[in-house]
Amino acid sequence: MLRYTSGMNSSKLSIVFLLIAGLAAGCGKDKGGGASGDKAEAPKVSVSPAMTAFLSDLKGKSSDVTEALKTHGVDGLDNKDMNMYDLSSPTVTATEKRGDKECYTFEAKAGMTVRTYETCWANGKIAEVADKGMR
Repeated sequence: MLRYTSGMNSSKLSIVFLLIAGLAAGCGKDKGGGASGDKAEAPKVSVSPAMTAFLSDLKGKSSDVTEALKTHGVDGLDNKDMNMYDLSSPTVTATEKRGDKECYTFEAKAGMTVRTYETCWANGKIAEVADKGMR
């Protein structure tokens, strides 16, 4: 707590208050660089129509995930137990070309966590799934 003492004149006290106010104002700002303090948007990732259709089928129930994998995956796909989770609000975070496969990393809400998966597509179907864990 600052206390006004006879040794500190009002101009020095004003400077101290301005410094404190400036520091306090900067504490809550996002480091994303936005003028309004908004978070920086993640870079946009180009997503195929097939991947977009798959993600739109993830509606928050494990039964939806099972159906989406059945519709968009190859026969016998090892889905790494993706269908055990109630996945919702999926967002593609990265894409990578590997030979004849187009691979997408995406995050989806699963209860109070966020799970990350990678799906690799070949000939319009999910050919591989990798479980990248949760955060």
